[in-house]
Amino acid sequence: MLPLASKCLVPSSFFRSPLLRQCQWTARHAYVTHHSTPKVSSHVSNEPTKSDKSRTYQQRTFAPHYQSKAGEADAHLYTLPSDPYTASARIPLLIMKKGLNEAINFINKLPAHLQSIVVWNILLAECSKEKRGQLGESLFPMLRKKALEPNERTFTLLMSCMSSSKSPDAVEKAEEWMKRIEAFGQKPTLVHLNTLLDVYSKHNRVDKLDQALRSMDKTLPDSITYTIAMESYRQLPEGEGVEAVKALWDRIMDRVDEDRTTYEKNKRITGNQHSKNSSRFVPDDTLITAFFLSLTKTATDSNDLWFGVETVERLYGLRPPKVAATLATQKLDATPFPCYNYEMTPKALYGILRFCGGLTQYQLGVEYCDMALKKFTALEFDEGTSFVYLWLKKKAAFQKNTQYKKFKQR
Repeated sequence: MLPLASKCLVPSSFFRSPLLRQCQWTARHAYVTHHSTPKVSSHVSNEPTKSDKSRTYQQRTFAPHYQSKAGEADAHLYTLPSDPYTASARIPLLIMKKGLNEAINFINKLPAHLQSIVVWNILLAECSKEKRGQLGESLFPMLRKKALEPNERTFTLLMSCMSSSKSPDAVEKAEEWMKRIEAFGQKPTLVHLNTLLDVYSKHNRVDKLDQALRSMDKTLPDSITYTIAMESYRQLPEGEGVEAVKALWDRIMDRVDEDRTTYEKNKRITGNQHSKNSSRFVPDDTLITAFFLSLTKTATDSNDLWFGVETVERLYGLRPPKVAATLATQKLDATPFPCYNYEMTPKALYGILRFCGGLTQYQLGVEYCDMALKKFTALEFDEGTSFVYLWLKKKAAFQKNTQYKKFKQR
């Protein structure tokens, strides 16, 4: 009997070679493929294939006249909005990417069911923001062709566009818009009046502003009204400006006193419940700051300085040592003024410090600041107030050293 190796027709090295392993894998794969039944997966994938994705992209619905934008990078900006709210949200994106004119053209070409006065008001607001008054005025006939009724904000924005317009007849156009409010069955509000006053102020028509302000009922103006007037009086010639500023502030304080008296009287008669519901005028910190800055700009002599000092004491009850020393030196009446005990804010303090610095009363400004920090413990400096305070301290130290040197030279 021959050995087993002698009966083998394949060399023994074949059983250790990679070729054998490849033959075994091929035979096993062929057997499994022939005898097994295909398995049906219970999970159906919802992920779109590449062809599905391209077909979805091609099926985007674009706004009318914008089908050619399909292949561009910002094609999504020109798709048809689902409702007016979506259309209004599209405007800032179009302005940022394509500009205001492109946003106006896009909204103008939308179908009627996507048109809304809110959408056009956003466009008007952007025209006012970019100081493109003539473009904003041209939007009104466009929205009227869409059968849209302008609302109160529409007329406010139209007049605001005239505020930034460079047209020589911008003031007259703003007055025309004011008159057209009633033609649409609406009544002008205080917001409209304030916007018109702002147009007068921006175009240096202080005469018209002062006339309109005096024609108002004394209970109608608010802090915004008075602030616009205060800032506009800075444009008046020397002497006239300070008189206008002080006269307006006296009117404001008279109104505060009247409202305060009425408030206290109603409180005694009807109790605390009525006093909580009663409305009384209180100047905000924006108006107070505007007053001090306007007084600084227009002041001409020491009487204007003392007018501001008295105002600070009436509003916040602050009398710095320098003021007390001056009153004693000049033998003036040192009786404290009645105080409203308003809460000091960083913005109001900024106006007071600017007032002192503008009239070269640097040490007075430093004393005001130190007293305010002690009395109003919750008061915190903002960036502007901190800068002015440090500047006042530096100027006060320099002024003191200069005066000392002059005294030694004598």
